Parts: sequence; C-alpha cells; structure tokens
Amino acid sequence: MSGLSLNTSDYSKAFDAQHARELRRRFISYCCVVIGFIVLLRLAVVAGVLIASEVSQRSLETADNESLIAHWSAVIRVGLYAWALVFILRRNITPQRILRTAMVLVIASGSIQVLANVVSLFDAAHAAHRSVFDLGGSKAFGLGIYGAVAVFITHFFACLFLPWKPRESLRAVVPLLLLNALVMLVFGHRSLLMTVLTLLILPAAAVPGLAVSAWRFSRFRDRFAVEQLKGSYREIRRELIDARRLHEALFPPPLSDGPLRFDYLYEPMRQIGGDYLFARSIDGPEGPRAFNVLVVDVTGHGIAAALTVNRLYGEIERLFAESPDASPGEVLTALNRYVHLTLARHSVYVTALCIRIDLERNVLEYASGGHPPAFIAACDGTIDELDSTSFVLGACAGSDFDPCQQTRTFAPGDTLIAYTDGAIEVRSEEGKMLGIAGLRRILSMHTQTGRGSSYARSVISAVDRHRAGPIEDDTLVVEIHRPIAPAQGGGNTHGRFTTAATPDRSPAVAAPSR
Repeated sequence: MSGLSLNTSDYSKAFDAQHARELRRRFISYCCVVIGFIVLLRLAVVAGVLIASEVSQRSLETADNESLIAHWSAVIRVGLYAWALVFILRRNITPQRILRTAMVLVIASGSIQVLANVVSLFDAAHAAHRSVFDLGGSKAFGLGIYGAVAVFITHFFACLFLPWKPRESLRAVVPLLLLNALVMLVFGHRSLLMTVLTLLILPAAAVPGLAVSAWRFSRFRDRFAVEQLKGSYREIRRELIDARRLHEALFPPPLSDGPLRFDYLYEPMRQIGGDYLFARSIDGPEGPRAFNVLVVDVTGHGIAAALTVNRLYGEIERLFAESPDASPGEVLTALNRYVHLTLARHSVYVTALCIRIDLERNVLEYASGGHPPAFIAACDGTIDELDSTSFVLGACAGSDFDPCQQTRTFAPGDTLIAYTDGAIEVRSEEGKMLGIAGLRRILSMHTQTGRGSSYARSVISAVDRHRAGPIEDDTLVVEIHRPIAPAQGGGNTHGRFTTAATPDRSPAVAAPSR
C-alpha cells in the first residue's frame, strides 16, 4: 500500500495487515525451529547417556530417572508446538488468536520445564531418603536458578522470532515468573535468605526477552515506515511525471518554418511549475495574418501553481475561442476579472504578457500585467524594452483595471524575447541577482556575436552559469522571430534578401486607454 501518509487510519490498517502477515510467518518458523531444537537436544542427550554408560554402569542408573523426566517433558512440549503449528496452518485465524496461541505455548512450555525441575527435586529427595522440604538452601536455590533459566530460555527464544510488542511478551512471561516464585516460596522456606535472593534475581530472566521484543518491534515499525515512504515517493514521482507530461501538453508546439518562427525553453523548479505559454495564429486568405502569444506566471511553485495554470488554460481557451481577434488589452482585462473573482480570494495572483503580432502591418501590440519587460531585438542591432503596462492580475477589480495597451514595430528580421521572473531572479554565489540589466547585456552580446543561434538557448545557458545552487523558480524563455524573406523578381536577385519595407524604428503611438 504505497502513497499513504504516516499516522493516518489507512497507514494504521496497512501496518496491522503487514504485522499480521509477519506474525503468522514468524510464528510458523518459531514452531518448526522449537520442535527441531527439542528433538535434536534429546537425541544429543541420549547419545551422551549411551556413551557414559560404556564408561560407568552406575552413571547410567543414576541418570535413568532424570532422563525419563526430561524425555516426557520434551515429548509434551513437542506435542504442544506441533498442535499449534497444525492449528495455524489449517485455519486462517486472526492475529489476536495467533498472539494468544503464542502466549499459551510460552506459558505451557515454561511451566512444564519448571514443574519438571520440581519433579527432579522430589526424585533427588527420594534417592537421598529424605523429605523434599529438608534438602537445604542450596537445593532450593538451585531449583530457583533452574526455573529462572527455563523461563529465560523459553521467553527469550520466543522473542527472537515473534514480532510482538513488549507488553505482549510481558503478558506471556509474567505467569512463568509467578509460578517460579510460588515454587520457591513452597520449597525454599527453610532458607529464607536464599529464597529472597532468588526471588530478587528471578525478574531478570524476563529482561533480555523484553529488550529483544522492543528492539524487534521498533525495527519492524521503522522498516515498514521506510517502505511506505519509499512507495509513496515512487508513486508521487510517477504521478508528477504524468502531471508534467499533461502540463506541458498544454504548451503550444514550436514553429520552425513559415513567416514567423516560434520557440521556447521551459525549466520548472520542480517536476511541474506555474509558468504557462499560449500561442495561436490567425489565418487569412493568403496564410497567417496575425499571431497571438500569452506568457503567464502564477504565484507559487509546484503542484498548486500547476493546478492554477490548468484553470487559466481553460479560461484562455474560452477567450480566444469566443473572440479570436481580441486585442491584448481586451484579453488582459478579461483575465484580470477572472483572476480577481476566482483566485485572488485565495491569495493567488498572476503576471501576464499578452502579445499580438500583425504580420500585414508589421506591428506588435502588447499589454503586460506586472510581467517582467520583454525585449525586441531589431535587425539593425537595437534592443527595445517592453515594460509592464498595468498591475498584477487580480490585484484590483475589473472597473479599476486599465491594460494600457502599447504598440511597437515588428518587421522581418526582428526577434521578440519574453520570459518569466525565474530568468532574472537567479542568484550567483555572492547572492546577486542577474536582473533585467544583466539579461539585456546577454541579449546585446548575442545580437553582436550569436547571429543564427537561438536567443532562448543563450538566455537559458547564461542563467544556468549565473545560478549558484539548485533552481529556485520556474524559468520560461520565449523567442519569436520574423525571418527575412528572399527577394522576389529577376535572376539578378539571386542570393539577395529584402525586408519588403524599411520601417521606422521609433515606437508607435500607444493605443488609447480603455
């Protein structure tokens, strides 16, 4: 179960399910190992007794009774573990019943061993022709130590296998400690000091098992949490990759031929970001007559900003579907109203640069709502700056918003470079931002030395060189170029190019305020 947050009901259910599977698997292993261990131990004891019998017939007679007691004790314990193993394998029982079965096994196995020690004590008293209560303190102390060892081995061995909680393992060992204490009080009353010492030492038999239980359960819990986090990370990463694919599918395809060349480079801060680019051409009878471009930058980063972009995408598509010839000022006004009514209440604002290139009149109309200034690199080497014309979208109501649409000349040979603030807010190792002036220097240098190459790639390369550390903001760089068309006419024009008209490079008069 990947994709779960820690400390939630889903996580708890997944943890309980995994713990149940681990408990069942480890309980089966525990039963098999205990059965095999007891059988091998008895075989080793029998082999040792047979070897000793060859040395001394008397030693064999002395060991007969003790071996018989240990033998039947082993047989009963093997039967208990075999029954539990068959019970677990044949039924799909709950984890609670597995835990109760494990506790019963530990209590029964330990009790059998403690009682076997008592029977051995009676047998020793009978061999000495004495009462069991007159054996003295050393025998009683030995009985207590043997009982503590039996409790320790039984409990510790179970804790090595079973992934139960410390309190669950404590519930299994407390009855054994009480049984051993009762045996000491009954048979060790003639030696009060030995009895008290044994009772004080007895709880130490449970400490190693409790420590192992705490360590094992903590390790299982941490390992499960790590696996959950890894699974969540993998799932989120897959989802982000899919989301980025869908997000970038909203972007328009580049144009590499025709009367207008259009390209862009996009570097989101994370898998997906809050920058968006819309582009659409308007065709006339003889081909494209205008080209609309909209560069959008949403406040914030990551998934939240990308979700906002998806909402804006739908609104922008609607605007241009209803009014393909809408001016940049009209588009910016409509977007401001939408952002103010729907996003600003959540403290989400947008900067936007709306551009319309009229190929027939060689003009560029634009309106900018708080967006960083774009640049026009003219064919004569000059660079014109397109400053912001209005407020950030959503900052004021529709009635107070004035787009202040502007017009510039945009002739064949000219190139428009637009970008988002990630390109100018990048910082160097000294903490200095690249800034608008730094970006202008990059464009000027490219104009002088980089003819034939991409402005967008030059800007992205310069930004990457200036940046110290990881990306801190989404970066989008857009380049729109009007190629110089080959001259039409006689053969003497071979290899010559013309611009069809030589426009005045001075800025056009701004459109009237709406």
